[in-house]
Amino acid sequence: MYPGKGMIGRFARKVREIQEDVDKIRNDPNALLIHPPLENRMSQQTTDPERLLVTYQLGQDVAEKILEWAG
Repeated sequence: MYPGKGMIGRFARKVREIQEDVDKIRNDPNALLIHPPLENRMSQQTTDPERLLVTYQLGQDVAEKILEWAG
């Protein structure tokens, strides 16, 4: 039922590897990391129309940055 000690080490290693990859992408001018806006965190199950509209607008703003980056 409980994972062995080896599982915790593997999980920690994978998390560290992913973080290293993200750091490489953030520091590479030829790569673009696309992610949900950090200033508007909310559940995927949100049905609040106002929050959804704000999130939609933030997505539009990020899409413009993608087009600028792609040149």
